[in-house]
Amino acid sequence: MGTRLGITSSDGRNWHEQRSFVLRQLRNVGFGKTKMEEQIHAELNEILDIIKSKKDTPIWPGESSLISNNDDKTGDDVIYAYIKEMNAQKDREDTTFKLEQLVFIILDIFIAGASSTAITIDLALMSMLLYPEIQRKIHKEIDEVLGENSEMPRYIDRNRMPYTEAVLLEVQRMYSVASVSGPRRTMKATTLGGYDLPKYTTILIGLATVHKDEDYWKDPHNFRPERFLDENNKIYNTERVLPFGAGRRKCLGDQLARAALFTFFVGILKEFSLEKCESALPSTDLVPGLLTSPKPYKAYFRKRKI
Repeated sequence: MGTRLGITSSDGRNWHEQRSFVLRQLRNVGFGKTKMEEQIHAELNEILDIIKSKKDTPIWPGESSLISNNDDKTGDDVIYAYIKEMNAQKDREDTTFKLEQLVFIILDIFIAGASSTAITIDLALMSMLLYPEIQRKIHKEIDEVLGENSEMPRYIDRNRMPYTEAVLLEVQRMYSVASVSGPRRTMKATTLGGYDLPKYTTILIGLATVHKDEDYWKDPHNFRPERFLDENNKIYNTERVLPFGAGRRKCLGDQLARAALFTFFVGILKEFSLEKCESALPSTDLVPGLLTSPKPYKAYFRKRKI
């Protein structure tokens, strides 16, 4: 926390230059474009092939060989571009492009990006085992919207699948993979909630506390996707679901993460039904850490007959 490097833990000129550079490179490799969706579909195909190869063997979705949200090529492209920029600015005394910066940027991409998305998908699939009636509703919505269409689900399909979208919102609220936000700093002395905060105080936002606020959610410990659906079955009430932070400093990969989460989840459930493995049951007692994750469990992936 005391080292202001990378993107998540920096501010000022350093944050602006590093964030702008990384975002520009991500766009160069397809971030926010059709190419990004093609990459997500390619990985979804790999996931489906792995599941099919297991046949009737129960598996844990969180194992590294299944859902890893593999960003190797994207990471490599960013690294090469960064090294090129370092060489271009090596004679500038005030350059912010240094090796230690690159190390922290890599951590930002792979911890805040790939790992958190993979864990969230794991938790979403685990929830289908814990709440089979919710899985049945999702299957019904998938069948009604996508039918026997052999094409991959697309992120734009979420607009026609409000219940599925509500379930994914509830997964992110209920489990809070990142229990606190990235560090922030007060740039001047201020007062917050009756507390005096000196200049340059490090601040962490308790996202799990926001997601479990009883005064706001009323029943925060119940898994209830309907809390995000209004009387017209439209998504609402999302302002306090903050898995990617908020404002100018929110996660720069949130669009990619949201697209991957929806596409992988729907793509898997379009093809399979999940059933519990009695010898390795899921638990809502999660493993604490920098990122909160589920304990190992196993599920049978049964091929669906639409």
